[in-house]
Amino acid sequence: MTRGLRLALALAGILAGVIPQVLPSSEKPVERPLAVGQEASGPWWMRPTALSSEGHFLGLKNRTLWKKALDLLPGESFFVDERGIPKDRILIRKETVALDPDDPIEAIVWVIDDGEDGSLSAGGDFLNDCYVVDFDCDGIVDRIVDYIEGDENGSPNEVEIREFENGALKSVLVLRGDLKEDGPWRFSGYDLVIDRNASFPENAVLYRNLFDPDGGRWIAAGLCPLTASEIEPGAGPRTVYRIHVDPVKPDPDNDLDGQGGVSIRDIQIGFLFGEPESGTLQAGLAMSGQTLFEAAATAVFHPKRRPPQETVAILPETLAETSAGFPAGETGFSWREGPDARVSGAETASGTISAELWDDLFWTCERRSLKGAGISRRDWNIRREWSGRPSEHREYYYSGVDRKIHLVGAEEGWIRVGHFAGLGDTGEIRMYDTDGNGFFDRWEFHLPGRARPIFSASVQDEKVRRLGSDLEEAVLFYRAEALPETLAENGIILEAIRSFRDFDLPVELTAAAAGGSDIERRLAQDVLRDLAFFRLRDFLSTHSAQALIQDSREGASEYFERFLGIRPPARGRLPGESGWTGEQAWTIAGLLARLEEAYGQGNYTAAAGWIARIKDAMRLQ
Repeated sequence: MTRGLRLALALAGILAGVIPQVLPSSEKPVERPLAVGQEASGPWWMRPTALSSEGHFLGLKNRTLWKKALDLLPGESFFVDERGIPKDRILIRKETVALDPDDPIEAIVWVIDDGEDGSLSAGGDFLNDCYVVDFDCDGIVDRIVDYIEGDENGSPNEVEIREFENGALKSVLVLRGDLKEDGPWRFSGYDLVIDRNASFPENAVLYRNLFDPDGGRWIAAGLCPLTASEIEPGAGPRTVYRIHVDPVKPDPDNDLDGQGGVSIRDIQIGFLFGEPESGTLQAGLAMSGQTLFEAAATAVFHPKRRPPQETVAILPETLAETSAGFPAGETGFSWREGPDARVSGAETASGTISAELWDDLFWTCERRSLKGAGISRRDWNIRREWSGRPSEHREYYYSGVDRKIHLVGAEEGWIRVGHFAGLGDTGEIRMYDTDGNGFFDRWEFHLPGRARPIFSASVQDEKVRRLGSDLEEAVLFYRAEALPETLAENGIILEAIRSFRDFDLPVELTAAAAGGSDIERRLAQDVLRDLAFFRLRDFLSTHSAQALIQDSREGASEYFERFLGIRPPARGRLPGESGWTGEQAWTIAGLLARLEEAYGQGNYTAAAGWIARIKDAMRLQ
């Protein structure tokens, strides 16, 4: 056989980069990592997608059946029958792909039955089938989507989407886990589409690598990984981790001591503490900084993966340790205080993690931008706290003022309140650490459309209870002690205000404050308490001010008549005046100041006592 004939036969295999002798279908995959250019050492199905050592894919125009493939009409297909390819194991078809719903394109797709289970008779499936896609039918491979079943459970445990640019391998998106069809993903137009209303499955891992043509290997870049922990009763909260990494060049002046490689730039964690009887409690932690990725990374080998067979990622078993010691330059803390009625279907059942946790509770670009921040669908009833202080460990504390768990070192925070229990935009609460000691000491209450707060409170004693770095322990304390105490204290002040005057308050909000889970009742009670207090305060301040003005007028009249012999014209009482004497009004104004101070300190039992004393003062005629 001449050299030219051998070359012709080598190129004759449709999609074949290098084709040696035909191997039996029972050939087992290799058990050692193969690099690009080593496809000839693996099973037959590696060879049709063989790459050069620099990651280049042989152009499809050079394949013998290219013209036949190009002449296909959308929906038509044929099997490859070539030497070196097992019979009926490669299907070529033309189809219409809607990468852009408004601009569908034609594509030539080569389907390879890696598992040799006859799936191509039905056009391919998601079990050990590989799809090589040429968008626009220009003879250049754009994407390879590879479904890999490793444990023979009837569903893939890995899906790869490899991206090419002008035929050169650029990146891979890897999804690992028990990838059942009812998961949150679907593959539309050979793209991975994630349903953000669905629950993220247990122990699934999604990550991205870039191809390094110089080293012929995968390196981490971008999302690496997104993963959710397994739900086990009594084993702690369910968590979702999202880590972003960046390749960095050696630089003697950077924070990595001049080492090249990959840097972890931000870590975001979502926590779900699920107890159906008292509602699910959700929180998020975002850390922006820089540390070497390699120290926490793991080489991930799969024998059924196409070369290069070793990807790299941080796996679930090391995420907690990696996150706990991450040197953050900035930190964001989120706490979901209630639902957002504007987000349809956003509420999660206990024990699941939907987009509300693994997307919306991560940090957003609102007000303070952190690396890795995104855009949330939920703007309401999520408390955000930000710290610009560098930290290697995150700690939490409980404030006896607002009776909430906060991030130690947070310098500022905010929560937009509304859009639940029939409410619209109700307002915003802002928190500040004005003395820089790591604890909030000032709270401001803002109403929509007003430039200045309707109420503010500054404290000298933050009533801090430090809770350490274990958020689960902090939540256990909150549920067992702080939340019941808060609900009881809210009940005391609300009853005191009702006994003073039955203000007209939203009916749905009143109902929400009386029913539902403890978490839902807490938010409704807090808002109802604030609305009732502000109306009580405005009522007392308005009527005491009017009585004092009237008293000053009457005093002036007496002065003019007694000392100057002049009787000024008679004046009627001010509209809505209480009829209090000047002494009563002055007494009530002083009691109101003490009531506001107690309320601002979060001492609602004392505030209820001041309300009772105001009622007594009003009875003195």
